[in-house]
Amino acid sequence: MGDDVEFTVAEQELLRQHLRGYERLASGKAPANTEARRHFIAVLQGHVRAETLHEIAFMKYRRWQAQQRATLHNTGADEELGVGQAAYPDHVWNKLKNSKWPKGYRGRKDL
Repeated sequence: MGDDVEFTVAEQELLRQHLRGYERLASGKAPANTEARRHFIAVLQGHVRAETLHEIAFMKYRRWQAQQRATLHNTGADEELGVGQAAYPDHVWNKLKNSKWPKGYRGRKDL
């Protein structure tokens, strides 16, 4: 991708404290019941630009995640780890690993 994502100390601290909350909001598990949360969702959907430190930090985090997945895929590491395990937080990977595949799915059986 060329431009590596670098986090400021403040962004790192926000992500450390709020990442699960950001992810819950992004996934719809937390309600967008305030103007700030609705703006956060609009940022994620690409309708408006990130303005707050929370929005900027989470968008940088998502860009970093995409770079990590691309790097793992391009180096073949995703195959060694089993469909990109290192690109997911443990709680997400465990859900993916333990989920039932749709009937007729003929993908990888080694999960």
